Amino acid sequence: MGSAVSNTVQIAVAAPVAAPVLAGLLNELGDQILLSWTCATGAITAFLLYKNANNNGFALYQTLAGSVFQYIDTIVDDPVDVIDSAVYYVVAQVGSALSGPSNYVDNEVPNARI
Repeated sequence: MGSAVSNTVQIAVAAPVAAPVLAGLLNELGDQILLSWTCATGAITAFLLYKNANNNGFALYQTLAGSVFQYIDTIVDDPVDVIDSAVYYVVAQVGSALSGPSNYVDNEVPNARI
């Protein structure tokens, strides 16, 4: 004799969300950066923009609608020294599923000027 069949459990597995590809263009003064990104996954519900300002560590900086693919940010002066740095990455969100982080973009490397 065997035992009775147990309950059936269904698990929904979300499709993987592709990591966005991020690019940045500085203005002539270097105090603003145009961030733009693409994402191979459709139906994005939000983009999460992370920023590390003046080497203080990454933190969620902006939550943007899934239809937004660019953001202009102002790079704020560091009061301690003359280095005004900002490093960014973007994460795509579909429902509750998140992508991995995009590539990093910063204002300390040569960028095309807008």
